[in-house]
Amino acid sequence: TMAEALDEENSLQPVDSSDDSHIEDDALVVDANTLSRDFAALFRIDTSQKTSGIEGSIEDMMARLDEYYQLVERIHSESAVAFDTSLPELQTKCDELSALFRSIDQLEAFVAIVRENVNQLEEKVTAADKELSVNPIKRVFQRVELPSFLKRRAGFGSGVAKQPAVDKKWQPPEIFHTDDYLGKPP
Repeated sequence: TMAEALDEENSLQPVDSSDDSHIEDDALVVDANTLSRDFAALFRIDTSQKTSGIEGSIEDMMARLDEYYQLVERIHSESAVAFDTSLPELQTKCDELSALFRSIDQLEAFVAIVRENVNQLEEKVTAADKELSVNPIKRVFQRVELPSFLKRRAGFGSGVAKQPAVDKKWQPPEIFHTDDYLGKPP
């Protein structure tokens, strides 16, 4: 070990002979070389297994990063298409829809007016039926011309004078005009 090598160095005493010093220097060099090899062996670490795992993780991360980048590019291009083409088309359709909604509102108002006029006409027809309620059988006989001997003579019979029928003139009700709501036909 290193401590032993240092102890050996301190314990070395210079010797008078030059051959011995040369041998000792050679021994020290050999000991130093051995010591350095031992230290190198201690610090030599096999990193191939650890680095291959890290390199695999880095490659996997790079692949995922590349996929993410492609996804971001696709989203960017699709959003550009959406803003450049789809958004103006959508705005045009919205404008068309608002015109359609106005037409539907006008049509609903027209239907309400027609419903009101139909209700008024039904009321007038019902009132006219009540006013002119005539039994259907009586109506048939009124249309048939009776022979003159079956007709009652004035002042003869029951003594009740027949009242003349009131001739009411029919007046059409005020109703809507489709031209006011839908425009005149071409």
